[in-house]
Amino acid sequence: ISKENKLIYILSISILSPLSMFWGVDRGLISNILIFFILIYLFLSKNKNDSILLIFAICFSWFVSYLLLGKEFEQFLNNTYLIFKEMSYIHGVIHPKIFSNDENSARASKTIILILINMLISINLFFKKKYPINFSKIIIFLSIISAGSYLYALGRSDGPHIKNSFGFPLVTILFFISYFILKKYSKSLTDYNSKILIGLISIFFILNVELNIKNVFNFNKRLKNYIYLTDDYFLNSKEKKFVNFIKPKLENQKCINLFSNDAILYYALRKNSCTKFYFIWSASSKLNQQQLIKEMSNSDIIVSGGQKNDWDLPLQVKIEDVYNYIINNYSLSEKFYD
Repeated sequence: ISKENKLIYILSISILSPLSMFWGVDRGLISNILIFFILIYLFLSKNKNDSILLIFAICFSWFVSYLLLGKEFEQFLNNTYLIFKEMSYIHGVIHPKIFSNDENSARASKTIILILINMLISINLFFKKKYPINFSKIIIFLSIISAGSYLYALGRSDGPHIKNSFGFPLVTILFFISYFILKKYSKSLTDYNSKILIGLISIFFILNVELNIKNVFNFNKRLKNYIYLTDDYFLNSKEKKFVNFIKPKLENQKCINLFSNDAILYYALRKNSCTKFYFIWSASSKLNQQQLIKEMSNSDIIVSGGQKNDWDLPLQVKIEDVYNYIINNYSLSEKFYD
């Protein structure tokens, strides 16, 4: 929107295109959709030179990423494709029907209704000229973010993810309401009263933030203490016994295979994963299961079992092909608890 420092903004946005994808492909997808809307805005507002510059800068950012990553760039593209194609199925959580008795239905219904209200407000702002143009642009942009952010909940439709998607719709509607409140009372407020009001609001927010000043000054000391804690500090007694039991047996192994969701064992045992699926929960598709089976041949040892979870299907069901391969090609050599 600003005409000042436009070159800096364009370069920053172009760098965000690949960096947001490297941060997380779900967030990266939404970021790039928003960048696409920025391009449309620049084009429609007759800033064709800026739109061309932004397109060139985005292409250049991706090209630099390709040069820096080398062969890893192709793996990144393949992984990104698989994530978009399969991750919702891997999560295996069906979105609750709105206005039903399904678990988290009320939370989902509330969020979707608020997103629709924001979209209706944006459509209204788009056709009416009585609002400040920059205000309208911000509300429309936030509404697009609100709708896009709900893809986070569609990817894994459990309570926490739906709750996280409520943030942007709430910010958008509060921003819109705040505008009318400030507009209504701004004329009746003097500069002195405005400063008092802003001061009271600031104090209210500060008092509601859990801030321990002592922690700010001793942060460096606490961080060092935390980093240098031994592994035993983070393991329960059962896990400590297991690590001590199996560690000597793996001395000559360069890597190990896990048929377990306890991915922390790679770190606790100081061993690499023999496959790229260090967290095998994500290898649910037929294609990934076959790739996992192929890469498992790098080691004769598989560590299976571990903690049960109530947030997903058992691994013998989720990655059935891998389980059948293990049953048909390996035998149980030793057992320690579960």
